[in-house]
Amino acid sequence: MEIRARFFFILFFISLLNPSKTVLSAPATQIIPNFAFTNQDGKTFHLYDFKGKYIFVSFIYTRCPMKSMCPLTTSLTIQLVEKWKKLKDRRPLHILIVTLDPQFDTPKVLKNYAKKYHSDSKVVTFATGNPQTLVNFESYFDALAIPEGGMINHNVESVLLSPEIKNLKEFYENKWTPQDVLDFIRKNSARNSH
Repeated sequence: MEIRARFFFILFFISLLNPSKTVLSAPATQIIPNFAFTNQDGKTFHLYDFKGKYIFVSFIYTRCPMKSMCPLTTSLTIQLVEKWKKLKDRRPLHILIVTLDPQFDTPKVLKNYAKKYHSDSKVVTFATGNPQTLVNFESYFDALAIPEGGMINHNVESVLLSPEIKNLKEFYENKWTPQDVLDFIRKNSARNSH
């Protein structure tokens, strides 16, 4: 508990020192820029490669030791894919899992991590890239990561982007289910089709 309290204390002071980085996530009307990443196969790709699909973005790092954080985020996200695949009337969806630890999480490390979770590379992309680019991308969603003692202190953040690459909904602290995400996509699609 003491580590968690200290972590959020640090986050609070970072937000005071650098409010543009930590205070506000991208509003729903703002289109996210076309960030460049490197996938688990070592290939460069861009966020806009997934334009026209809902994009579910999660932030993790592969060495995370806390089962209720990154391992659970990854597990829930893979469950989301499996549940989505079973839908008869499904909307286009892509999963983007972005590392908070680009120094360690190389494409090879991410590829092995993806195999561990039996990830479908047609639907799920694990991403690393230029560390500053990743920090800039994280800042659009209030995803925070602070290296400390070989580990990464971070909040737990996932976000759903619209097919137009706008921030639709944030999912915090792994308190969401795959069904929550699919229900939101269905309702949003129905609302936009009228």
